[in-house]
Amino acid sequence: MFLRLILIVALACMGACQTPMFTYEPVSNPDNGMLYIYRPKASNPGAQPLRAKYPAMLIDGVSKGGLKFNSYLAIELPQGAHKILATGLTPGSNWSEPDREVNVNIARGKNQFVKLSVQFDLQQMQVFNPGNKYIIRLAPVAENTAVYEIRETSKTR
Repeated sequence: MFLRLILIVALACMGACQTPMFTYEPVSNPDNGMLYIYRPKASNPGAQPLRAKYPAMLIDGVSKGGLKFNSYLAIELPQGAHKILATGLTPGSNWSEPDREVNVNIARGKNQFVKLSVQFDLQQMQVFNPGNKYIIRLAPVAENTAVYEIRETSKTR
């Protein structure tokens, strides 16, 4: 009886603890491409840097929402060059770090991935230099690398 109870609880936890796996979003217009902007967990051990903070993501000056910790945005865009900006200077963002910007080229019917990487800068965090220091990058990532990182994140609604 006790073993059965443990098995039931274990199975319930496994079902509740699973994260949804990343799935590609279909484009509504075949002339467009899909942009995925994601923010995975940091690779450093222990606490996650800026976990409760999130920038607003602007594409060509238009806000597409906040990019929270361990999440991604899927945005359909027309083919061509686009400017992506991570900023805390818009209403609804919760970010005090300097803006990060990257340009991407969206190809017809293709997927493009951009990663917002937030890491502790352990080289700068010393006894005589107190306070948290960060390495923050916004950069395109090859699809064959990105799919392994983005699969552990959740889609921002």
